Amino acid sequence: MDLTHEASVEKISSQLSGRDHVLMLAALTPEHGPAGELYEKNIKMMEHVAGALERCGFAHLVYLSSDAVYPWTEDAVTEATPVAPADSYARMHAERECIAANLGAILGRPVAVLRPCAVHGPGDTHLSYGPNRFIRTAIEKGEIVLFGEGEEIRPHLWIGDCVNWILEASQTKFAGLLDIVPRHATSFRDVADKLIEFTDVAVRLRFEPRRQAITHRKFSPAKRELLWPHLPATDLSDSLRMLAIAGANRQEVASGFDADEDGA
Repeated sequence: MDLTHEASVEKISSQLSGRDHVLMLAALTPEHGPAGELYEKNIKMMEHVAGALERCGFAHLVYLSSDAVYPWTEDAVTEATPVAPADSYARMHAERECIAANLGAILGRPVAVLRPCAVHGPGDTHLSYGPNRFIRTAIEKGEIVLFGEGEEIRPHLWIGDCVNWILEASQTKFAGLLDIVPRHATSFRDVADKLIEFTDVAVRLRFEPRRQAITHRKFSPAKRELLWPHLPATDLSDSLRMLAIAGANRQEVASGFDADEDGA
């Protein structure tokens, strides 16, 4: 259903009940249109979902937000870091967080707001700057493009960890705010070097002039580690190796080489 349409309120409320666990993952990301238009649509989506859940109730709600709501700072970010959205996309997530939290307060039901950093893994469709784009261009074009020297530092979240932590929040009815991020942050250059090491094709690095000022992002995920010590973050080397293998397999299937009978 189209969550930007008011008709979605009735459709959602007719299909859910107060026993259901709801994961709000739906959002239009920046590549889908003008910033102002997307902001309005995304807010409508959240308002309609909240309106439906206010009618039918829910057992637990997870809202998947973004680390974009945080300011760029040299200090390690934690859940106590004040929100400071720098653009309309970040402002949208901050406002949708408030809608989710207010809904939980009105109904007296647990709501989790999770803030992941950039996610990498097979099947990514956004191809934003980082591991997902790097492995795609490495395999398809034999190159990885870095801005400047690729020295910006970021945490890189493996899709498997992201899914496990979202499900854990739902299954345990976690309520409140939580950053779902790995402890360690790595430069884009180091990520590129590791992917080249794990890729069987010849790959060259190409450096382009920097378009923006250098920024870094680090987290201190002590709260998550304390809550879920049984779900540690995957080592970045391991996740990049899995990403490289998946990328190579996808290319083999697309080219008709070494695919098994069902095309997997």
